Amino acid sequence: AGSSVDVTWTGPDNQNDFIALVPAGADERENGNYSYTRDGSPLAVRAPDTPGAHELRYVSGQSRTILATLPIMVD
Repeated sequence: AGSSVDVTWTGPDNQNDFIALVPAGADERENGNYSYTRDGSPLAVRAPDTPGAHELRYVSGQSRTILATLPIMVD
């Protein structure tokens, strides 16, 4: 919790696409902590301070559509 997580990703990398780390089950509009894909892969995303079930999301910066998800556990 509270540290950086390195995320290796592949995707369209359109303008303003980002990888977000949010609590599991968060509303699709929730961004949580995020980093833009334009910064490359792997990408550092700060983990939340609260441990528990979370989700990594690849989000389209143009349509705000979630293109992919991955459940993770933050300790």
